[in-house]
Amino acid sequence: DGPVRGLLDRIGPMGATTAAVLPLRTHRETIAILYGDAPGGGDLPPLGPLVAFVEQAGRALDQAFLSRRAPAVASC
Repeated sequence: DGPVRGLLDRIGPMGATTAAVLPLRTHRETIAILYGDAPGGGDLPPLGPLVAFVEQAGRALDQAFLSRRAPAVASC
């Protein structure tokens, strides 16, 4: 319930009874939301590897943003 339910209501009917909604965050800001479900009412697989991947992706984007910004700061 709450914000996730509101988001799912806006996306539309998916037909899934279980779902995972994971934020992709960079610099304490959510830049994307990943949605995954198990069609046909099945169970979701363990989410640990996916959570770890999404967290690593956020850290990689942080590093990319910082390295892109560093030359601009250095030239000031």
